[in-house]
Amino acid sequence: MCLLSVLAVVLAVASTRAQDNVVRLLTHDSFNVSEQVLADFERESGLTVEIVRLGDAGLLVNQAILTRENPLGDVLYGIDNTFLSRAFDADLFSPYRSSALDLSDIGGVVYNPHFYDKIAMTTQSWSGDLGEMNKAFKAFVRDAERMGTPWMLGEYGCARDTSGKVELLKAHQNALLAHGIGGTVWNYDPSALDWNDERMGLDEASLAVLAHPYPTAIHGQFRAASLDGVFTLDWMSDGVAQPTDVALPDLWKDAAIESSAPYTLAERRIRMSAPAGPASLRLTPAV
Repeated sequence: MCLLSVLAVVLAVASTRAQDNVVRLLTHDSFNVSEQVLADFERESGLTVEIVRLGDAGLLVNQAILTRENPLGDVLYGIDNTFLSRAFDADLFSPYRSSALDLSDIGGVVYNPHFYDKIAMTTQSWSGDLGEMNKAFKAFVRDAERMGTPWMLGEYGCARDTSGKVELLKAHQNALLAHGIGGTVWNYDPSALDWNDERMGLDEASLAVLAHPYPTAIHGQFRAASLDGVFTLDWMSDGVAQPTDVALPDLWKDAAIESSAPYTLAERRIRMSAPAGPASLRLTPAV
């Protein structure tokens, strides 16, 4: 399905090319498409696809930027979110909106991008610079709006020996909360398989950052959320017909609760039935 979608993008862009009917697809070395899928696409579209591999994702983006005045190809596939902001900053792509990307009428579709701070990943140190993260999140919001789907951060994290890792993970959590979304942190048990030498196992300090309250259902319009020692959530309630739920991890089970609406607490879940209008929740962890 993914490969067919990629080839559909090739077709959409290639339809504006000259009459040679050859589309050059720039991609990374590990890109793989079956001969049958490629043959079916070429037969149905009348186009010939020439695949040009330019190394890993970093080299791919660098080559595309350096040659943008005289492009090496027509379509680029394989930029991960680590390098996406560089591609946008270099104005690497021509605007195109395909009707095939309007997914608003399809239920159950969620946009699921990944993000890793490339400086932190390559140097094993985080300086506190939020610039790359902010750019990536703005791009994710734009993509989700363009496709008409909700989104979450499908993968993020850092190596366990990264200097400043706790602060980096806190920054991730606050960015996720600010957008009212969830995310999945990448983890391998340090004592078990450490895939690809990435050293992505979480320790107790990391888990303490990641374990925090989070909304599982908001009845109304999300407004803001933050976590700075105290967890806060603000929303515009549509009324008491449906509740707003917030999950409490074990580390927060004895938190002091301040809610603008009546609530119940059961099985580490706060359920609030707020009247129409502004609503808020504030949780202070036990000392």
